Amino acid sequence: MIPDNCDNGRVPEDLLTKPSSDLFLRWLHSTRNSERDLCVFQQRMGLLSGRRKTLEEVGQELEITRERVRQIVHRYLSHLRHPIRRKLLIPFDARLRRLFQEHGGVMTLREVADLTDFVANTGGFSLLPAVELILYCCGGFRALNYDYESGRGSSDIACVTWHTEMISPESIEATRKLAYTFVERHPCKYDFDELVKAVCNESGVDVTITRASLRTYQLIEPDSSGLMVRTGKIGYLTVSAMALIVLREIGVPSHFTVITEKINDRFPGRNLKPNHVHNHLMNPLFRWVDRGTYGLAEWGLPEIRPKENYSAGKEALKLVLQAIGSPATIREIEEHLDKVTTEDPGLTFLSRPNILLYNNPQLFVSLGQGKWGLAEWNLAPKSIKDITSLACEVLAEDEKAWLTIHQLYMEMRSRGWSGSLTSLQRALDRELGKPERRIRREELHGFNILLYGLANRDWNEQTALARLLAD
Repeated sequence: MIPDNCDNGRVPEDLLTKPSSDLFLRWLHSTRNSERDLCVFQQRMGLLSGRRKTLEEVGQELEITRERVRQIVHRYLSHLRHPIRRKLLIPFDARLRRLFQEHGGVMTLREVADLTDFVANTGGFSLLPAVELILYCCGGFRALNYDYESGRGSSDIACVTWHTEMISPESIEATRKLAYTFVERHPCKYDFDELVKAVCNESGVDVTITRASLRTYQLIEPDSSGLMVRTGKIGYLTVSAMALIVLREIGVPSHFTVITEKINDRFPGRNLKPNHVHNHLMNPLFRWVDRGTYGLAEWGLPEIRPKENYSAGKEALKLVLQAIGSPATIREIEEHLDKVTTEDPGLTFLSRPNILLYNNPQLFVSLGQGKWGLAEWNLAPKSIKDITSLACEVLAEDEKAWLTIHQLYMEMRSRGWSGSLTSLQRALDRELGKPERRIRREELHGFNILLYGLANRDWNEQTALARLLAD
């Protein structure tokens, strides 16, 4: 144990809760720890403010080390969990076991707090941390994928799933994984009871446990019709699920641009592009009807693979690049392509634009940096030799110039070069490794600054520093 010099020290009155006759308070004060240890424990576990403080925050507030805070909390928890002191928790334990039994043995901390009368029995402490501490110390409950003592595993303790020791965490994880798979493959197909039945039949887990574990699962939720959909870890629907919901509302096969407009109206904030939605319409949930028009497989539509008009697609990409007038990235091409497909609904792109660009080198040329151009422009990406030559041209413009790599990079960019700083650094490193190099590198001592100049140029540190400061 790491000793400290303030075991008997006093703590601020506002950080310490005085003992009372309340059951929870009697249990919390039943240990023979000092007032300072109680204060450390309360701050660390968030019993007063409702928010857990880090080890460093508590240590800085009470002027002790973070390791000492960890030791005090660990010792305090071991004292509270002692079998003799656990007897004080028998009333809490009995009510909690009855509550978990009524709800399938799996509940979130928020559900436990809302369905108990602990509010009157926690002595003014914050409700959620107090209930969490009781669950941990009773001994018959476990948190799923969450370490109570360190607080690792969840950013929101209210959403942490707790279960009785009679239920294995593997069964909970198995049912949740199956449910997520079912909903991902068939969004908006099952309501909650149907999903519970399907998962229960597949996993072999008791239906009561399955229902309880899925009820507390945060990554699947019912839509407006009560059908279960996946939300994903960032809390919004997948594009396929949104397209499915929109097509069900429309009721007839629709063009992918119309589907995109409806999705953006129905789910504001996503701002999806037509080509992005079109790519997700290749899902087996949907059926191609005609010229960019899609319906739902559940309507009984036959599965027909459309023929892509490759020649029209290549021509469209060529027109887009000509309209842009300069090399463009695939994202820029897709944005302009949306306009072309909107004006000509007869164009059907089953392949992404980059596939057409890569498969037609006679028409399109990759220029590096993710940019593409037309072969008829006679453009080519700059090689390492071209980068070094351009750097030499920049350095030769001023007979006394010694530039940092960032200054050299900006000068080269102003001359139309579109490479990266990393590619320039690599080119200079290769040039410096040659026996007959054209560029030198010198260091300003005391400043840790590297300067570049021509190999035949004289080096004067004071002149170079004055020039650098002047710039």
